[in-house]
This record gives sequence, structure tokens and C-alpha cells, in this order.
Amino acid sequence: MRVTVNRNFINFVLFQIGWFACVLGASSNMTDKGLVIAFLVIAIHFLFTNYKLKEAMLMVWMTIIGYSWDSFLVHLSVIEYVYSDLNSFAPLWIAAMWAMFATTLNASLTWLQERYLLSAILGAIFGPIAYYSAFQLGAINAFQWPDAMLLQAIAWALFMPSFILLNKIIYQTQLSAILEQK
Repeated sequence: MRVTVNRNFINFVLFQIGWFACVLGASSNMTDKGLVIAFLVIAIHFLFTNYKLKEAMLMVWMTIIGYSWDSFLVHLSVIEYVYSDLNSFAPLWIAAMWAMFATTLNASLTWLQERYLLSAILGAIFGPIAYYSAFQLGAINAFQWPDAMLLQAIAWALFMPSFILLNKIIYQTQLSAILEQK
């Protein structure tokens, strides 16, 4: 009997492992361990993708956008991360989580492509839940309820369709196609 493993399922499982490693690592002041696992998740993704440059471009943009958002929330004192040495910025494990999240767009979340409204709705639901879960697991000290949940719901309702559009733009750009061939 031959068992076939779906790459999208593997991507989903690896992202979950990386998410928990970062969150639990942060909550126990072992962020370096979470960062190592996040790096491995990203490296595995790049081993199996045929579009390394496009995936890297997507990852860089999503990480910049997401990390900037989280740092903005820290600056506003809406969220406070535990064991963070970066006073007005989100910790580095947050950047790693955004980079890992980028690996899901063309894998386990590929079914959301072209489904902008659905992605906005799901983003508004599951984005805040992820932050609240990190709070419950001890990676976030302060989570200004319900303000933080509302801000995250609005942001994620905008992020998800924007990331899908960004992905579409990156994959349809001729420059990235030319560079990918070299």
C-alpha cells in the first residue's frame, strides 16, 4: 500500500509546529528555540517550492507589513510581549511567525486564492484568535481586551485579501518570472 502525503497538509502541520514553537518559546523565555524551528519550517518550504524568488519576495513583503503592524500595536501599548528587549518594537519571533505565515499562502491556504471576501471574513475571525491564543499561552503580557481584538479583526480583514492580491501581483510580474528562470 502506497501512502501519499499532501504537501499542503505538511505545510499546515509545519506552520502549526512553528507557531507553537515561537509562542511557547516566547512564553518560557526561550525565543531562540522558537526561532530555530521557525527557520527550519521556512527552509523546508523553500526546499519544496519551485518558485523560490517569488516566495522570497512574498515572504519579505508580508513580514515587513506584519512586523510593522505588530510593532505599531506595541508602540500604542495595545499589546505587550513577554521577555521583549525591543521596547517599541515587536520581538523577532513575531517577524519569524509572519515569515512562516507567508509560506502558507501558496500551500495550505492556496484554496483562498481569488476568494477575497472569504479571506477577509476568515482573517477577521482567525487573526485575533491567534493573538488571543498567544496571550492565553503566556507569550503576550498585555492584551487590551476588547480593543486589541477589534483592531486585529479589522487589520486581518484587510491583511488577508491584501496578501492574496500581493501574491497575485508577485506571481504575475514579468520581472520575477525572468529572474526565476535564471
